[in-house]
Amino acid sequence: MTDPLPVTPASCRGLRWLPRLDDGFASRTALVPLQPQELGRAAAAMPLAFVRRGAHWEVVGVCGLAAESSLFVDEGHWLGAYRPTWLDLWPFAAVETGKGMVVTMAPEARAAGAAAGEVLFDAAGQPSPALAAMLERLQQWHRQQATLRSLTPTLAKARLLMPWPDALRASLGLQIEGLHCVDERALNALDDRAFAALRQTLPIAFAVNLSMGQVHLLERLRRWHEAKTPNTPDVAGDLEFDFSQTH
Repeated sequence: MTDPLPVTPASCRGLRWLPRLDDGFASRTALVPLQPQELGRAAAAMPLAFVRRGAHWEVVGVCGLAAESSLFVDEGHWLGAYRPTWLDLWPFAAVETGKGMVVTMAPEARAAGAAAGEVLFDAAGQPSPALAAMLERLQQWHRQQATLRSLTPTLAKARLLMPWPDALRASLGLQIEGLHCVDERALNALDDRAFAALRQTLPIAFAVNLSMGQVHLLERLRRWHEAKTPNTPDVAGDLEFDFSQTH
């Protein structure tokens, strides 16, 4: 089974979920979704970007140079100075269907029988305490994502979003398409009324553009991964300390 599993009593009958042992699952995610309240902290630790997904604009942490490959994970360890909330929601995800939220579970986290893992539903079809706590966190995540999606369209309508510059993409060897930042010239050219209309969205815009100062981390990480040897001791801890420095 490769598709995410809907988390319902019927689809999860007799199943448990395996606890997350490390962050290895994130090694395949180059663009990490973020919530509005964590953008300030994330902007100091990784480059951020606006990306369009379907009809919505979202803000993501750019953690790799190629799709499905993260530079911020090594041997199951998260290397960044800031840890996004999304990491601790795994193996679950809150998916917007247009009719509300649907919770899914990563197939590799499911366990059959009573040998291991956390119970999903009891015999009456009610969520276990552990699952109920996770569902509450996912509800909060979904609400925050909805808030973010309601704010970002104002930037697009004002024609303030622009693709990452070609020169930057070329210097990084970036293979991911669709990354956007705020056009600061266009922002500065707005009249007072148009600028005031962006009042609620400006903190998001400023966080994304401020984070562009962290683009150097992608190049540093790429070189580190290329040079790394399997027997290098304690390298992940040293790397996280180094990441707190800006250049």
